[in-house]
Amino acid sequence: MRISNVQVRCLVVFAAIFHATLVIADGTNVNDGVVKLAGSRLQLEEHDQICHVINLSSTKKSQMYSLEIPWPCNFHKNRSGEVRIIRNGKYEYLLVEASTPVPDSHDCETHLRAIRATGKKAYISEYKDKVASCPPFQWDKLVFTELFR
Repeated sequence: MRISNVQVRCLVVFAAIFHATLVIADGTNVNDGVVKLAGSRLQLEEHDQICHVINLSSTKKSQMYSLEIPWPCNFHKNRSGEVRIIRNGKYEYLLVEASTPVPDSHDCETHLRAIRATGKKAYISEYKDKVASCPPFQWDKLVFTELFR
């Protein structure tokens, strides 16, 4: 099941009505392309023109996972240029986005994938999304969490 932009926006309105609490943590620890998410240290890399995330904090050796979105990709950032992290319950969430301009248009094809972590364990969202929007863009908070449902 894929969540559309309309469904995500409806969820945002619903959350606002019922005062859902999501905390945003900006100014996160980013050092040499490595982002700290909960107890995990994550880095993005390219393999065969596909974006991969590496969990450098894995209890075993570093683990790499395909995000199944095109390279180049980046961690989603706030208006100040810092990686944007959402806290909800025991998890911290972030988005990875890959965007390319659509020829003869003002739009972009932007792919999104969410990552959540607790402790040193990081999880890739089961779902990904593709939208016609160009960064910089401040995604609704629920996009971070709903890609796991």
